[in-house]
Amino acid sequence: MENINIKRQYWALLLMLVGHFCAFSATYITDSNYRIYCDELMVSPGIDQEVTLYLTNPARIKHSFQVDMVLPANLEPIANLNGCCQSLTEAQISSYYLAAKHTLRILAVNTTSLPAQHDLPFAKIKLRASSAFTGGTIHFSNFIFALASSGVGRYGATVNVGVTSIILTSGISLSSNNASVLVGKTLQLTATVTPSNANNKAVAWHSSDTSIATVSDKGVVTGVKVGTATITATTTDGTNLSASCRVTVNPVLATSVTLNKSSETLLAGESVQLTATVLPENTTNKKLTWSSSDTRVALVDQNGNVTAKEEGEAIISARTTDGSNLHATCGITVKPLCSLMADTVAYLRGTTNAMLELPITIENPVVLSGLQFDIILPNSVELAMNNGNPDVWLEQSRVSGNHTVDVALQSTTSSGKKYRVLVSSPTGLSLKGNTGVLLHMNLIAQQYLTKTGIFGIKYSNIIFSTPDEVEYKQNDMQSWFSYEYMVGDANADVAVNVADYVVTAAKILNRNVNGWYFSDAADVNQSSDVNVTDLVGITNLSLGRRPIWTRRVPMTDYDLSFEVNGIVSDCDDGLLITINMNNDRDVSGMQFDLVLPEGLALYSTQSCGRADGLNIQTGLMQDGAVRVLLSDFNMQDIASGSGEVARIKLSGLTKDWSERISFNNVVVVERNLAEHKLESLDLEMCSTGLSNLSADQVRIWGENGRIVIESPEPGMAYCIGVDGVSMPLTVKAGRNEYPMDASGVAIVKMGRTVVKIRF
Repeated sequence: MENINIKRQYWALLLMLVGHFCAFSATYITDSNYRIYCDELMVSPGIDQEVTLYLTNPARIKHSFQVDMVLPANLEPIANLNGCCQSLTEAQISSYYLAAKHTLRILAVNTTSLPAQHDLPFAKIKLRASSAFTGGTIHFSNFIFALASSGVGRYGATVNVGVTSIILTSGISLSSNNASVLVGKTLQLTATVTPSNANNKAVAWHSSDTSIATVSDKGVVTGVKVGTATITATTTDGTNLSASCRVTVNPVLATSVTLNKSSETLLAGESVQLTATVLPENTTNKKLTWSSSDTRVALVDQNGNVTAKEEGEAIISARTTDGSNLHATCGITVKPLCSLMADTVAYLRGTTNAMLELPITIENPVVLSGLQFDIILPNSVELAMNNGNPDVWLEQSRVSGNHTVDVALQSTTSSGKKYRVLVSSPTGLSLKGNTGVLLHMNLIAQQYLTKTGIFGIKYSNIIFSTPDEVEYKQNDMQSWFSYEYMVGDANADVAVNVADYVVTAAKILNRNVNGWYFSDAADVNQSSDVNVTDLVGITNLSLGRRPIWTRRVPMTDYDLSFEVNGIVSDCDDGLLITINMNNDRDVSGMQFDLVLPEGLALYSTQSCGRADGLNIQTGLMQDGAVRVLLSDFNMQDIASGSGEVARIKLSGLTKDWSERISFNNVVVVERNLAEHKLESLDLEMCSTGLSNLSADQVRIWGENGRIVIESPEPGMAYCIGVDGVSMPLTVKAGRNEYPMDASGVAIVKMGRTVVKIRF
């Protein structure tokens, strides 16, 4: 980069410097007190480095000087190379870069303004190292200057300055750009600088708000309070690169809240302090909101102090406010300062006009002057009378002086009668402060109660009065009395006998028996369904037996079946149905519903066979079915076995008739009230006037273990075996064959034809 123009200019300046000021002397004096230098450098490849040049000038240079700044390889000045030196004083600075020698020659002329001073910054230059720069030394030499006093030029000593190559950081990142931490907890942030071989990887950490989050010199972030802060890491090698993380400090939420009490009973006006425990211990916000489900009953302040107000129940809740939405509750029961109580008592069982003594208890910690309440008795129960006055009296141990009791009927409704009871003293004497029975009331059942159970007595308008005319009111309340009727007493005459059998049978058969009263007591087995089982139970009770029953016995436990056969009568167009039953134990009764097709009607019923002598009754049900009831008040059983038990004759048959008859709701019961409900069955029947056929028109014979029947018309035939069981056979017009598995003798009957067949 050295050229002829630079040389000419340089030599012109040099001749002016030396020739003008040194014309009278050709001898140079070496003086090491004059010095030009710069500080030691650390240079990063590719990064501009600004260098300040200093002058030590003990005797004041007034004219000019020059110096050569020899640079190590791969380190060069920048900014126009020649003329790259910038003056920091009033001196005129020129610079020339001799590239071949890596030398920057600096000339200063007209330096009259340079003061005599140590370490005077007089110029600065910018240097840049290439990627191949590994370090070296800057040499300041050939220092020539002129003094105004003598005009003699002097050489300063050579100055060597070390230059070190360093790798600066070019980038920085954090392990997270957005993070969260709980109050009191820590979070580790890690800074990564690039390149990986940078000489100085240290970073400085900083928090934008240390009241929210602090950060250590290791990048450990600690949550101080709820909020958001920015944590920044900055390089310390002079590059001032930085990276940030937005840290949100969250509260420590509650995981549970409990109260020191789960329930409490208070008198009106009393208070209780509830204490809440919020976990964990380091929960950020332990503030709770207290509330009452019914402020009329109980109030609670925000410190958990509960005050009872009026009788009733309220739930006190303590709920967290930190967003966890947890709560704990305490049930508060408030009793009136004075309260009326009535015991649950038992009525006499199974009698009319039974007397019931009802004790009325009051709890009064304070002295009272009077008491008033309304009592509502259930229907069929009234207040007993004594010599024309209500049978009510005071417990004398609870009263002081002369007190009276006034009872007056207020109203009568379908649900019962309301009486007002007033206890007072004409002399102003008092009811002693205590707890116990105050009042006795005799009640009476005017008519028979028809159902076992618990009956309620209601109390309202309950008011207590003190001698100083302070009133205490109590909410409406209720007590109960129990009543048990006589089981099986269907007609409510306080006895179980044949009359109950008759009225229950009438109920089962849907008969309206005028003059009879029917009680739920007829439901002996309490199944909510009065049927033949209850009829047998009433029979047991009337004979002095107390049955032990089961509601339902699975059919798999017993060999019990029910079947029917139909026979066309020879004498008229009636249809005779035989009822057969197989039972492996004694049966005391049965019932079923007979569903007849249109045109057929019940003609007659008859118990027979194994049930001969049992009472058989029928009744028409609301759905049109005929209910058949087989039972006997003398407790006669159908002994275990199989065979016919009843016959039913229907009327209304016509020629060429074919219909289905259904047997539903089949119930069979044992003497011990073990009840069996059998499946419904249907009977297909038909009639074609076969009674008009002559005996020789129907042929019946046995062939190869089969029964063969030939008939000109369809109809029904019956095969009666040696066991007496009749099996119906459906006959089509023409030839019919029926396999017979049983051996022995059978009689086959169809119309007027009867044949004995041997197998």
